[in-house]
Formats: sequence, C-alpha cells, structure tokens
Amino acid sequence: MAGYKMTGEYKVHSYEVDKKQILKPEKLVNYAQDIAMLQGEELGLGQCHLKEKGLAWVITKFDISIKRLPKFNETLKLTTMPVGFHRLVADRIFAFEDDEKKEIARIHSQWVMIDTLKGRIKKIDDFYPNAYGFDFNQNLKLDYEKFDVNKEWDHTVTEKVKYGDIDFNAHVNNGRYIGWIMDSLPEYTRDKFGIENISIHYKKEALEGDLVHISGTDPRDGCEESIHRIHTREGDSIVEAKIRWRKLSE
Repeated sequence: MAGYKMTGEYKVHSYEVDKKQILKPEKLVNYAQDIAMLQGEELGLGQCHLKEKGLAWVITKFDISIKRLPKFNETLKLTTMPVGFHRLVADRIFAFEDDEKKEIARIHSQWVMIDTLKGRIKKIDDFYPNAYGFDFNQNLKLDYEKFDVNKEWDHTVTEKVKYGDIDFNAHVNNGRYIGWIMDSLPEYTRDKFGIENISIHYKKEALEGDLVHISGTDPRDGCEESIHRIHTREGDSIVEAKIRWRKLSE
C-alpha cells in the first residue's frame, strides 16, 4: 500500500442513470472526486486547509477502465488511495466493486497542485505525501495514453456553460465534460456500443457563460474507438479524450 486507503459506499440513484437504467459514465468521476475530497477532509487536508494555504488540487488526466457500468439501485464499494508523488504531479487510483466483490471499474488519475494566487502549478510539498501516510518505497508513476486529436470530425455541437455545470471550484465539473461528449454522440453509438475505456486530458478550465464546441469522431464496426475535443471558438483545447468501445450484443 502506497498511502492511506479510504473506502465508501455509493448507491446508484434514479437520477444518475440513462434510459436503460445504467449509470451514466460521468457519475463514476463524480463518485471518485467525492471520495477523494472526503479523504482530504478526514485527514484535515480539505477545502478549509487548502483555501487557507492558497492552494487547490486540480485533475489533469483520467484513465477510466470499465468492465461494466452498474444499474439503478446497485450499491458500489469504492476504494481510493494515492499511489505516486513526483514533484509536480500526484497519482491516485479508484477501484469500484459490486456487491459480489468483483471489480467493475477502475480509474487512474493525475493531479497537480495549483497556487491559486499566482494561478500556476506549484511543487508538491513533502508535507502532503507524509500527511497521506505515503510510502515512497512503493512510489508509482502511472502511464496515461497519448492520442492525436487532429481529426476530420464527424460531428460538432455547441454548448453554453450554465450554472448547473459549475462545481465548488467555480468551473465546469470534470464529470460534466464526459456528459457533454456523451450528449454529442449519435443515438446509434449510445445504443449499439458500450464503453470499455475513457482516456481524458484536461487542458483548460471552462467557466460559466463560456461557449464551448464539442467535436468528435464516431466509432464504427472494425474501428471501435472515437476521439473527442472540447474547444473554444478560437480553437484552444479545453478537454481531449479517446474512448474505446465494445459492440453490444443484439
């Protein structure tokens, strides 16, 4: 074990599922962010501590592997712990189990610490790995997939960032970007394919009132992956993502 573990239970509610009563993938991210925050609060490293120090943890990458998404009324056990600290970045894992103790999803995540006054990345002080009970003899550096987003897009939709998209950090919730990508897909894709993996890189924050464009390619038989880019009108990337799909049985 690299650092302190925390485990919690999450019940899948009716307002978190799609028309098939399956959990929307963005909710896995919401659960993960929630338990990471709860661990910080439990250790005295939560929002009050960070605000007092002029600091914030920001997620830069998620790698989400999905064996299956749970259904309405299922209860999940979610375990998280930090597994790597590397001067400017930290890695944390999240493991989701069903009531039969089978792992159904796993998230690898990369975080940076931001100096909120200067608005830039800050070196992670040794205080934080020590406070999380971290063992540097087991220090891991997780790999995150690289992919090309210079594509001919099959579709582009535009969204205006609304009040309901914003979280406690005053910018768009990380899960919401995945929701926008899912919303932008053709109905055929959502009905005929299931998600196997989402690799998502966060490049820039989107704020309330911004107009964002969600561009993507569509998975097809024989090429069951898609590339997505959420960007500003000027062309700056906000989020870049790659999704690997599995064809669902009829």
